[in-house]
Amino acid sequence: MTKKELLLLKNEMLVANCMANLIGVFLAKIFILGTESPMPDHVFQIPVVDLIDSAFTPFAFLFVGISMYIDDVTLVVVKFEP
Repeated sequence: MTKKELLLLKNEMLVANCMANLIGVFLAKIFILGTESPMPDHVFQIPVVDLIDSAFTPFAFLFVGISMYIDDVTLVVVKFEP
């Protein structure tokens, strides 16, 4: 396998892993929202709740992305020999 093919394979695996994680997060969110009762509107009128919700939603996706990147980097460092 040439270096170009190996790089292409690594990028394809990274995109496939990212898509699988996003689909998993989406399905988990659908299942959670289906079982919860809707939140009252007055809860989001409190500025602290709105700030926490606005901060932690992107951090959840960042955490998944960074942990996925660290996992892929450690797999590259470890050399599998036949």
